[in-house]
Amino acid sequence: MITRLKKFFSRIEPEKSINPRLILIALALSGGAALIYEVVGSQVLYFNFSSNFHSTATVLSVFLFGMSLGSLSVSKIFYKTRHKALLFGIFQLIIAIYAIFILTNFGLVVSISKFLSGSQPFNSLFAKSVIEFFSGAIFLILPTFLCGACFPLAVSMGVKEPGETGKQVGSFYSWDMFGAVAGTIISGFFLISNFGLKITLIFAATLNIFSSIITIPRKKWKLAIFLAGIILISIFIGLNWKNGRYLDIESSRYFNLKNDKILFRKPSPYGLVSVIENENAKSLRINNVLACSRIKQDFSYVTSEQKISEITLQILEEKKIKSPIRILNVGLGCGSTLDYLRKSNIVDYLDVVEINPVVPEATKFFAQENNDVLEDPRVNLIIEDGFEYLRKNKQKYDAIVVDIESPLIFHSSPLYTLEFFKEVSNDLKDSGVFALWAYSPNDAKRTKILFDTQQETFLYVYPFSYEMAQLLFSSNQEILTMNKLMTEKDKESYKYLLESKGFGLNTFNNPILKTYFKK
Repeated sequence: MITRLKKFFSRIEPEKSINPRLILIALALSGGAALIYEVVGSQVLYFNFSSNFHSTATVLSVFLFGMSLGSLSVSKIFYKTRHKALLFGIFQLIIAIYAIFILTNFGLVVSISKFLSGSQPFNSLFAKSVIEFFSGAIFLILPTFLCGACFPLAVSMGVKEPGETGKQVGSFYSWDMFGAVAGTIISGFFLISNFGLKITLIFAATLNIFSSIITIPRKKWKLAIFLAGIILISIFIGLNWKNGRYLDIESSRYFNLKNDKILFRKPSPYGLVSVIENENAKSLRINNVLACSRIKQDFSYVTSEQKISEITLQILEEKKIKSPIRILNVGLGCGSTLDYLRKSNIVDYLDVVEINPVVPEATKFFAQENNDVLEDPRVNLIIEDGFEYLRKNKQKYDAIVVDIESPLIFHSSPLYTLEFFKEVSNDLKDSGVFALWAYSPNDAKRTKILFDTQQETFLYVYPFSYEMAQLLFSSNQEILTMNKLMTEKDKESYKYLLESKGFGLNTFNNPILKTYFKK
């Protein structure tokens, strides 16, 4: 293969020298595209891996290894070629094509993982981690290899005076890094939050195409690459719309536009926020991952949001707390939990903290289901991270109810840690109660970790399972209501949680809870 490539380039006439300034610009564009791929790659793997630490480590190691391997390969194989500019341009074009048709296929990571595992269940967390690493590496290795190969090619094109080698290499490296910094900032702070991952990848691929056009020596080839780029991007957009998938949906879990009606769709700093409606339910999704939903057919059914609210209010009524009663709800979502809390006449003030500024706009589409809860004068909406709010807050609450996304979500993960529970305890009155949605009651390890972590802060922690939800109620005073409400199954679970051996505490330093959550 390498011999054939050398023969191919040997038949082409030697190229004319390129203006060093153009090479610097091409290298900056290439560096910007490379870091955009790294940022997007981290996000894509994050959605498909069991831990964000695994996704970050995989992306960094694959990018560093791929770029170093690409640089080494060029220095060993093509260092004598007379067509470095042409080779640079071809590599940039290949990267663009790969980004448009492969990197935008986010579900490919899962397919690779299933192929490597042979569709067999993982016998250990280590085996799962290894499969995740190699699936991510296969997904990203080609563009990283070619990005690494382009730097020595650019340097060899631009360095003309041997005595100025160090100075010139430093100049090339700085332009490459400036481009990388710009790509990181543009993608992380603007493109992804406003247009989604796929549009961001198209932007990066466009940078590669322009970088290729700048370095290709012949005008006819420049025009051909430009037209090819337009055609490739047009085909990609056409295929995505034809398949009924919006271009900027950032997850491999697509919804079918033929059966689902999109009521709301808007990018946010934390992903694409959508409200989807079909004949059965209305749901709020972030990056197309379900955040909350309301089933249409049976409004008499007591949901887990209603149950956690009802029990919290029962506890406050039992304690006969004097007015004014103030409750904090962390996580707005569809507004269901907040709606059930405000229906009680004993509640005087309801603060709700939501980290995502776009979610309240989506919540308004559930106005019929949550009875326009945001319009209630007792409700005070606060757009802020729940952890940061409690750190700065000086107000004491009678109850704090946390109903948020799972610990797998980066900005939600800290709200399941020992450090957060301590902040909750500091912001509760002496008789206050903390209610936490802890997800599935069928995973004993998850519940045990959360139970033990809360017991480090609260004197009393009570498990309560309802349907598919595990609820935990904690306080520094005994909650007699829980002794009455807990079923025999809950009491058996309580005994097990008190007596069984622990798996450790979930902390910032050691967020082990993520290990036991699966997407």
